[in-house]
Amino acid sequence: MKRIILIMGTLILLTGCSKVVYSGKYITVETRELPMDEWKLGDYVVLSWENQNKRQEDKWVYRFEVYRRETLVGEYLLRSEKVDAKRYYLKVEEEDRLKTIASFDAKPQYRAVRDRMIAALKAD
Repeated sequence: MKRIILIMGTLILLTGCSKVVYSGKYITVETRELPMDEWKLGDYVVLSWENQNKRQEDKWVYRFEVYRRETLVGEYLLRSEKVDAKRYYLKVEEEDRLKTIASFDAKPQYRAVRDRMIAALKAD
């Protein structure tokens, strides 16, 4: 029984750490897991994921990778944070720090976050 648990644990660890090649409508890249959505805006192709783990230490709800000519140019995260009250922040990593793009009072639907992403990318 212990041997089976050890083997299963090793398989889960190996498959969780491996990368997959995603070949979508607009882009082919190596990712950690298959995205839930892919969309294009001008020169940008965006892949998005929803956090299925919902672990507190992850703190992100949606993650977006932005590509230009199949090169990763940015990563956006919708994160839950508690300052005075719990809020959700759409952030992008710039120069080794997270910059807030938008905030939401309640957990937003994916479409609302995607619309904010489109506005942010158009502003660039």
